[in-house]
Amino acid sequence: MLDTLKFSQRISADQLSRIPDLLESCYEKTNRETGEVNYSGDLRNLKLYTNGDWLNISGSFPKFINGNNLQNLKIGDIRRGFGELADILKIDLSGFSVRRFDVGFTFEMENHPANYLQMVRHYPRANRNSFKDGEETVQFTNSSVTIHLYDKTAEMIAKGDQIPAGFGKNQLRYEWQQKRYPERVFDRPLTVGDFQDSKVWDQLLCRYKKNYLRIGKGVSFAGVKMSELDRKVKAVCCE
Repeated sequence: MLDTLKFSQRISADQLSRIPDLLESCYEKTNRETGEVNYSGDLRNLKLYTNGDWLNISGSFPKFINGNNLQNLKIGDIRRGFGELADILKIDLSGFSVRRFDVGFTFEMENHPANYLQMVRHYPRANRNSFKDGEETVQFTNSSVTIHLYDKTAEMIAKGDQIPAGFGKNQLRYEWQQKRYPERVFDRPLTVGDFQDSKVWDQLLCRYKKNYLRIGKGVSFAGVKMSELDRKVKAVCCE
């Protein structure tokens, strides 16, 4: 249910000194005027970079855990993933401030995803992205939020990603991407600790479902009914 996440916090000099040795393809950048040294690089699929005494981390959390974001996470997976990352970094991540988060689920459909995407029409106060519109992806964006529905199998094939065993061809993904102002969701700042709290997830999934209901959709296309996806989104949970 959790996908892309961006989070950051100030860390101690001792914690900062360990970061370069943990990164793959670590890059070092020195400010000629101040002498300040910053680092950037990868930890599996996650991007880490420092800015002074700030550590910034971003990337797809399910890819960090499973190597793909086709498989849906449960809250136990999320807690284990944060625990593993904290053990690697030797840093308590619970207080890190969240700068962006994506909530997404992949649904195995009875028919090809394009049939359902043809019925997706509009979203209030958002621009529609027409890239491969109605075939592989439909996307609505505004200043802070993206609502994205797409053919997950087609996306993975285009990227050269391996599809895990046991998954059929008709994988449709719906994501709510809170790209800016995550503090507006609950009228307070959000932390990594919040994303390990089942009560917070109950509220996030309620918002995820409400966002879906706001999408203007058709009823049927070529004999395929949108009610199938409606039922699957309604049934999502964090456990």
